[in-house]
Amino acid sequence: MKKTLMILLTISMGFAQVDYETQVQTIFNNNCTGCHGNSGGLNLTSYDGLMAGGNSGDVIVPEDHASSILWQEIESGDMPQYGSDLSSDEVNLIAAWIDEGALETPQVDVSGIFFSEYGEGSSNNKYLEIYNGTGSDVDLTTLAFPNVANAPATAGEYEYWNAFPAGATLAPGAVYVIAHPESDESILAHADHEFTYLSNGNDGFCLVEGTEDSYTIVDCIGDWNGDPGDGWDVAGITNGTQNHT
Repeated sequence: MKKTLMILLTISMGFAQVDYETQVQTIFNNNCTGCHGNSGGLNLTSYDGLMAGGNSGDVIVPEDHASSILWQEIESGDMPQYGSDLSSDEVNLIAAWIDEGALETPQVDVSGIFFSEYGEGSSNNKYLEIYNGTGSDVDLTTLAFPNVANAPATAGEYEYWNAFPAGATLAPGAVYVIAHPESDESILAHADHEFTYLSNGNDGFCLVEGTEDSYTIVDCIGDWNGDPGDGWDVAGITNGTQNHT
């Protein structure tokens, strides 16, 4: 039986993206793999099998559910061939996943993640604060905070790749604090991660998404282009990253 598609645009704007493994694959496992398993043709037992297509070619057109043969078959009621039709919510979920790019792993929207506070004081009282304004939980292990020490060997390139610890996540509207382990207890009480090699005010730190070999810069304190002297100027304040918050 044909179903009416009612996709809310806010799925991609205000809520977490669809996760293939836990949401889409679950639908296929419960309804489709009896016919589309490992016996040839379209294989819906895995992401790779789905994206490999069937005997007639590709069944998914990323970012275009209406042109995707799989969605057309499901929306028309022709799939699943046996058993009950998928619910409207399941049909809509598959369409949303396709329109988001048909990714195996949801792509992190890092446009709302940034350094919200920086502290550099006497002794080892130093910290970085990161804010999550994306509206969704963020897996910080997909990001890093590489830096340079004073003047880099190669201008514009990081010298030290600093990864977040395993399991590090950041809830929407929350902050993540990286502090020197010998900071004052008033700072450590808020720390989520302790990191020794924080700046004296003149080292560039950037928040990036990706890997050591392929990354996108999300936000920076200073830059990786050269030694600014004692510190970076901030909002008209000379050496604003030294002995300031």
